[in-house]
Amino acid sequence: MAFCTSSDFVGNLNIDTSSPEILAALNECIAEVEKNILINYTLGYRLYTDFLAGMAIVTPAQKWIDLRDGKVFEVEIQGVPIEIKYEGIANMLKYFVYFEFRKYTNENFTNLANVLQQTQNAATQTPVYKLANVYNEGAWLNGKIQTDYEVYSIVPSVFNFIYTTNNKSMTYGNWIFQEIKPINGFSL
Repeated sequence: MAFCTSSDFVGNLNIDTSSPEILAALNECIAEVEKNILINYTLGYRLYTDFLAGMAIVTPAQKWIDLRDGKVFEVEIQGVPIEIKYEGIANMLKYFVYFEFRKYTNENFTNLANVLQQTQNAATQTPVYKLANVYNEGAWLNGKIQTDYEVYSIVPSVFNFIYTTNNKSMTYGNWIFQEIKPINGFSL
């Protein structure tokens, strides 16, 4: 079950899927990246399989719909309730799919989209910094294990959504989270 679709890759994360070969490669990338990120970082194997099983039934439980599609949840900071809009798992995953897919393409990028390389009079721009920013946005939306929860709890990350929900009712059992470290343009 794919949570991202080719229609998610527009605007700043544009991937032109007009070619059947590119569309097929993108769909393969989506399947691989989603499974890897969700099992190894975001959910852990047991919660991942519970999530897939929960989404496979005709009428999924609300907790699975919330995890997939997002939900407004509330955190309390120094006694003040603050609403956070969590956008859902696909919103985070699309950044990693884009990153992995673009690592291996032969296209050049502009700030808004991508362009095919010209053979003469071409000015090329390295995609490294854009890819690092895209990856880091995905890492930020995945979440961070905090030592001072109040400072980072207003981030609309998967971690904060599950952590806050579990503290109230232990909705998502079997959860194992691994933080994804940010990268920079120098691969450090």
